[in-house]
Amino acid sequence: MPDYADWTESIELLGSEVMVPFDVQGAYIQVPMDLQGSLIQMPVDIQGQYIDLKVDIVAQTVGSIAIDISAQSIGNLNVNIAAQTGNVNVNIAAQSGNVTINVAAQSVGVYLQPEWAAAQGTDKNFRASQAGLSFGTYGYASYAVPTGKTLYITHIGGYSYAHAVADADKNQIMAISIYDATAPGYLFETGGNGGAFANLSKPIRVPAEHTVWFMAWNFANHDCDVSVSVSGYEV
Repeated sequence: MPDYADWTESIELLGSEVMVPFDVQGAYIQVPMDLQGSLIQMPVDIQGQYIDLKVDIVAQTVGSIAIDISAQSIGNLNVNIAAQTGNVNVNIAAQSGNVTINVAAQSVGVYLQPEWAAAQGTDKNFRASQAGLSFGTYGYASYAVPTGKTLYITHIGGYSYAHAVADADKNQIMAISIYDATAPGYLFETGGNGGAFANLSKPIRVPAEHTVWFMAWNFANHDCDVSVSVSGYEV
């Protein structure tokens, strides 16, 4: 007589080498197994299931493991890459949070922002000159910062010399300045005899849609030719 109402019989295998393939599709199955003293190979083919699969890979001798993690909602992903002898390419883009990067013991240079701007072609350079300026007058160049951009000024310099040869041995007092014409006010001023220069440890920030003037003044008691040069970058 069969063991079950559907005319199937139960089989008990002990001490056998058995391969039992399982194909589980669209099912909720609990399979208790008590395997003692048996050599069993059990390939499992699971298709169309919803499974959380945690993988912990430690001390493997695998040559290359390709891992592609995309479109995840993971809160924090800690990645520690150390003691590698190959090239590790990391592309971090379109993040809405803060990305902290610690670069140490590298064999390549790390650009400061002004150097990086020059390398990428986002640096800005301005110059204005004016000949024959009388006392207390100036020449200037102006620049309107585009919408969505910010201008950072890193250094400014200028020179002054007598317009007439007869005045060449006199003091050539001059000044250079940066003026915000949109929110009226001077952002920077300095001066000297024959010229002046400033390498700014803190860049001067000019917001979007502001117009700035780069000015060179003559404060000598004779006519002078003056010039001003300004450099920075825009992001």
